[in-house]
Amino acid sequence: MGAIERIERSYSLPGFVAPMHQHQDEEILTCIRSGTVLHLDSMGHDEKLKAGEMRLINAGATLHHEERILDRDPVEGFHFHFRPERGGLEPMVQFLEASAKAVNEWRLIASRSEAPLKLRAMASAHEARLSIGSHHLPKTEPGIIRVLTIFEGRLLAGGGHFRKGDVLLLDDEEKLLRVVEPADLLLISTPKGEGAD
Repeated sequence: MGAIERIERSYSLPGFVAPMHQHQDEEILTCIRSGTVLHLDSMGHDEKLKAGEMRLINAGATLHHEERILDRDPVEGFHFHFRPERGGLEPMVQFLEASAKAVNEWRLIASRSEAPLKLRAMASAHEARLSIGSHHLPKTEPGIIRVLTIFEGRLLAGGGHFRKGDVLLLDDEEKLLRVVEPADLLLISTPKGEGAD
């Protein structure tokens, strides 16, 4: 949908290694929800990612990386894959440390500009920690697809009841989320015509 290629939820046990492998012409936003993973790549990065931290791989022309699960706890995470605006871009790897989230505020974390993580796709990502009650979604222009991922909590949207791990496509008319259990959320917005079938 739009610039979104796919969304993956992963669960890896201690000791698991995803050996060095290649990515090309894709942008991958990884959100770590539990455990610790070691990231190694062909650009020389050697970084530990812990719960609440994020990584954006801008693979560009080509990039190789490896992941190793550290410590005794499993790693749970989400991977959001995007198509870049064009192929053959310079590769980059960006990291965003965990920070105290302001409750009931949407924070822009990745976009083409004005965000901590530079995304080279026609998309943006907001995160929020919402308390129980009704909350407005960030305003968008017409013709935008909005995909919501629930990292924690439970909520009502579009007449349905959703919980941790669910990914939902929000209706164009959806303006409010009704949170029934405190929720950590990631909202991706992308133009409908961007790579749509």
